[in-house]
Amino acid sequence: MESTTILRRRMKKAGITLKSVAYLAGESEQTVCRVLNKDLVEKIHAAGNTLVKQANEKLTKELFDAEYAG
Repeated sequence: MESTTILRRRMKKAGITLKSVAYLAGESEQTVCRVLNKDLVEKIHAAGNTLVKQANEKLTKELFDAEYAG
């Protein structure tokens, strides 16, 4: 069982709402919901990693081309 599922069950059992967590954290209920949605978090991390890899490849190519052009 995923840790976020366990956390949601414990929150529900204890009477803790997304609204109360959001208020205490100073965030919106939507933000709290997104953080608790493990699939979304993993999807965002994967997209970020892809962008970083692309940027690194571009920079490496530019540095290589600059060093050996000439």
